[in-house]
Amino acid sequence: MSDNKRTAAEIEADLEEKRSAMTADIDELTRRLNPKTQIDNAKQSLERAAGGFIAQARTVAGDVTKQARTFAEDASAQARSFAGGVNVKARGVANDASKGDPEAIGILAGLATAAVGSVVLLATRRRHRRR
Repeated sequence: MSDNKRTAAEIEADLEEKRSAMTADIDELTRRLNPKTQIDNAKQSLERAAGGFIAQARTVAGDVTKQARTFAEDASAQARSFAGGVNVKARGVANDASKGDPEAIGILAGLATAAVGSVVLLATRRRHRRR
């Protein structure tokens, strides 16, 4: 239909439709450009970013915790193994000393001397602290 053959009512209806569409567009632009809306959008963006950072931090903390536990378990196993080896050697030296082995007797005498020296040193330190 050409514009010349339209009735006044049709033209008015068309204008009203276009006015309504423009009003809706202007209302949407006004809402989007409103400082409060922009602040709310910025807050939501920051909250999403913070949530992402928190999730990453939790993941890293979990990984570090797992690594620390593994390290502690390994260190504990190595310490038990070392202590077991020392215990076996100490029993061997004690057994050799009981059989009269002069080297083993010398080792035990040295350990006894060190133990007595430690006790004397601790007693001396305590006496000096009290003064």
